[in-house]
Amino acid sequence: MPALPPPPPARTWIVALLVAAVFYFGAALLAVLPVLPAPSRLLLGLESGPRNLDRTDQQMVMATITGNARRLLERPAVLQEEGQCFPLPKAYALGEHMFGEGLLAAPAWWATRDPVFSFNSMLVLRLWIPAMAMFAFVFHILRNPWAALLSGLLYGIHHYRVTDPVHSFVHGEMWLPLGLLCVHRLFEGGRWWPVIGLSLAVSLSILESLYPLLAVVIVLSVYSAFLAAKFPGRVPHVAGHIAAALVLPVLVAWWVFAPYLALKDSWGVLQGIQPLFANLIDYLPRGHYFPGAVLLVLATLGLADRVRGPRRTAAGDPRMAILAAGFACFWSSIYTLPVPFTDVRLPSPLSLGIGIVPGLDSARSLILVKIGFISSLAVLAGYGVLVLIGKRTTRTRAALFGLLTTAALLETLHPAVQPLFYGHRPQFEAYEGGIVGPYRSFIEREVVPPVLDIPIRVGHLATQAHYLQWASYHGGSTAACYNSFPSPVQQATAEIAARLPAPEAARALGAIGFTSVVLHPEWFDDDRATATLARFAAGSTEDFSQSARAGQHVVFRIPPPTQVDRSFDALSTSARVDSGGTIDGAGPTAEIPFFFTARAGATYRHPDPIEPATLVVTWRREGTDATWREEFRGLLPLAIAGGDQTRRRLDVPLPPTMLAGTYTATIARSAEPRRTLATTRVVVPGAGG
Repeated sequence: MPALPPPPPARTWIVALLVAAVFYFGAALLAVLPVLPAPSRLLLGLESGPRNLDRTDQQMVMATITGNARRLLERPAVLQEEGQCFPLPKAYALGEHMFGEGLLAAPAWWATRDPVFSFNSMLVLRLWIPAMAMFAFVFHILRNPWAALLSGLLYGIHHYRVTDPVHSFVHGEMWLPLGLLCVHRLFEGGRWWPVIGLSLAVSLSILESLYPLLAVVIVLSVYSAFLAAKFPGRVPHVAGHIAAALVLPVLVAWWVFAPYLALKDSWGVLQGIQPLFANLIDYLPRGHYFPGAVLLVLATLGLADRVRGPRRTAAGDPRMAILAAGFACFWSSIYTLPVPFTDVRLPSPLSLGIGIVPGLDSARSLILVKIGFISSLAVLAGYGVLVLIGKRTTRTRAALFGLLTTAALLETLHPAVQPLFYGHRPQFEAYEGGIVGPYRSFIEREVVPPVLDIPIRVGHLATQAHYLQWASYHGGSTAACYNSFPSPVQQATAEIAARLPAPEAARALGAIGFTSVVLHPEWFDDDRATATLARFAAGSTEDFSQSARAGQHVVFRIPPPTQVDRSFDALSTSARVDSGGTIDGAGPTAEIPFFFTARAGATYRHPDPIEPATLVVTWRREGTDATWREEFRGLLPLAIAGGDQTRRRLDVPLPPTMLAGTYTATIARSAEPRRTLATTRVVVPGAGG
């Protein structure tokens, strides 16, 4: 049973950490080499694949991350509130929050106030940090700098991370090795420093994304359970410390994820996603999720060495625990796991958790927990390096390390070598991703958020991405929305904006909170931009006036209305009956237009939070006294200028049986069922049932 050397002195630790820091920083720069000539202008993209989608995704991610960095430094109290999809509150819950990436981009933003440079610096850090964290863990358990250096390289500069410079948040489990180190130290008898480290590692993982968090939870849980089973006498000491370490992560998880659950509950979104998993064949050589040849060979050597016996440490040899944790992530990432020599196939444990674990049914790419499998292989690879270098001379160790490092970097970064292992050739290229020169100063100086970009083009990703690129520079909220789920209020905003430059529309937008309207002629169809600009210029009033222009882009300013009533009392009780057209009366619900009016004297603005209200629809067939009433949830108008009227289409429940005839439907709030807000007359041309 080979024993590991004693812990190195503090000076050796410091020197090793400094060498690792420089080594990994150089490797990370090599991974983003194409942008280094101009890191404030160039973004790193993939030449292959759906390029346009990659780039629109990247503009959204850059805007979100640098916006988070800016708010963390300047307005931390509104970190959850500001951003895209305005005026929807906490709209980040429609997609990825990326608070952790914002934290990584914050130092560069503080130094440069440049979105592209801040984003690129974040890309470097999200390679450097996991490498350093893995180095620290492996160096602690093996006491060997060569093994630790290579483990960190294989984990931090991994193919998964390097070939996706767009969706950095999905590989945000960079703090996982730090968590493993702290759990290991607790079982070795450590006290409060490991508690603090574990608490920070899990909390920072929560700030990244749900996907890496799942991997972190699986790996740390399995690893802790194995060590507890092996050292039951240490459980009382460790359990209390781990419980203390989880206090902060629980609070952070509530702060981050509660808005997701609230949005799902109030709007009925964030659900119904078909989850994506991998197939076993994807992990084979030339498969899309192949872990890497160097990593697999070294990890296999590390496991083979375990057959000869464990290597003694205070917390034992952790390889079997690490293997179990990695296997749990591997199994969780695939559709089904076949049981050898049987016809039995075991489904992914995560697929069994859908519908049980809150929010899991809104996660699409559950395959991304695979990164936990990679972390386990990287630890085992450290043992493999130890097997190779053994008691060889320093010169031989350095030569072997250089050979393995070169092979790992070629396999990961060289475009001619990658297809031999991964079956595809991700060719990187740098492209102009920033806004420079006069346009940048124009945006920063003249575009005052919250911003409404026109044309809105709901659901058009390229348009929304372009508007979010502008948001990277004006730094505030925008109506543009580019997320995993669509904004449930963007269409309502577009309906108000369609009436511009009418003063009533401007006052309504001002009551919502918009300050600037930016006209983007390049996104109009045909020559509508010229006609729209002429219409806006001719209709300029004190409520809506041109304030600046750069090239063809024009900024219009909306002052806040003098009187705004943020209550439903500002909606007028209406006796007017409007026409809602014809419905077939056969379905359980029908989308019907209702016309709402605001009281004179003040602009009505939907009270916070903006979410569907519980409403009551009352149906009556004309010529009879019979009525039918049902509650439902629907979004009332966002804003209406005093004395003005607006139309909202509501999906209202229909009576079980609707005979041919004319019907009136009245809408009221459930809290005030006798106060009618709108009435619509519809015609059912034939019998329903």
